[in-house]
Amino acid sequence: DFEGDDDAGAGWKVSGVHGLTDVVQLSAAGATTCARRTDGSVMCWGANTFGQLGLAIEEPIADFDPHPEPTPVALPAGATAARVDVGPHTACVVTPSGGLVCWGSNEQAQLARPGNEAVNGPDFADVGALVIARAVLGTHTTLVVTKSGEVYSWGALAGSFGPLAGRIA
Repeated sequence: DFEGDDDAGAGWKVSGVHGLTDVVQLSAAGATTCARRTDGSVMCWGANTFGQLGLAIEEPIADFDPHPEPTPVALPAGATAARVDVGPHTACVVTPSGGLVCWGSNEQAQLARPGNEAVNGPDFADVGALVIARAVLGTHTTLVVTKSGEVYSWGALAGSFGPLAGRIA
């Protein structure tokens, strides 16, 4: 624990995250944080209002309870994380082979998967032959950078209200 100087008017405190070890990367957005561990597993904590912790929620009742303890994300069989990226309503893992596993809100097809479910658990995104290096997650849009440096996007485009369901442009 580290405490600020209360005499100077700075009343802040930093403390450790309980139950979290072997962390090699952190990503956070909104009220959600995820950690990638040395073994390729991912643990997330914070808000799960859109399923962004990878925890199941029942529609239309969102999970507004905070989750202060890190919880393991159930990645698909055989999938591990080379990096984790978190957005306001979604989270994605880039696998060592450049695949993409995403979960959370799918209101604008930002998870790049078939179907129109509003919230989805962790599963592979349908990105064709793209080899992903990094994902950048907005509220309703997903952008990725490929290992060759190209940028692709799907979901709702900035300034547009319509989805680009299933289309990578």
